[in-house]
Amino acid sequence: YALCRHLVSRVERAVKEHPEIAEVHVVGGVSANVRLRGMLKNLCGDSTVLRTPQQLIYCTDNAAMIASAGFFLRQEKGDAAFAPFTTQASLPLAEAIGL
Repeated sequence: YALCRHLVSRVERAVKEHPEIAEVHVVGGVSANVRLRGMLKNLCGDSTVLRTPQQLIYCTDNAAMIASAGFFLRQEKGDAAFAPFTTQASLPLAEAIGL
């Protein structure tokens, strides 16, 4: 419930900040969550169209694609595929989480 509420609050914020939004599309694995669909339907009401996959079979995520990409990368490059690397965030954390 907490995760659904968090996602709904983000959609609610976007809809309030951008009143020109006419449709909300929920896709991927999260779109299979019946509670989330219901909460978003209540949020959208009659003023905003909520679009979700028509059947749960279409609510897929990227897990299989990521796993297969890792498999083929390992086949091609061996252990070098997992060489250490460094990253540097370009977006301040406060901005990334909306503070």
